[in-house]
Amino acid sequence: MLSHMRRSLIVPVLVGLSQIASAATAAAAAVGCPPAVGGHHLRRTDGGSLYLGRPEDNVQQAPATTQQGPNGSVNIWRFGNAENLTLVCQYEGTQTPVVMRLLPGMQSCRQEARTSTFACQ
Repeated sequence: MLSHMRRSLIVPVLVGLSQIASAATAAAAAVGCPPAVGGHHLRRTDGGSLYLGRPEDNVQQAPATTQQGPNGSVNIWRFGNAENLTLVCQYEGTQTPVVMRLLPGMQSCRQEARTSTFACQ
């Protein structure tokens, strides 16, 4: 009877751990600008910028495509497993950006003016 109880406890724990690991992997796959920092909202049209290397080296990457639709513009950057990319997030009412290095293997970034989002995966 005790061995049956041990088995029934182990299976849910292992299933739970695999679900946590899957969620962590999915969460790590996409990064982007936080929608707001310290009460300041991400700028709608130029909230995010991508740079090859350090932003101070001024090698800003232009979007591969810009689409205009009824809800505003959408900028899309595409790169094949690019390395050494830096995302700079700009916010309304402050000159202090959020700067983050993107992990190698990112495939694309998308900026939507209407929803004021900038995300990479």
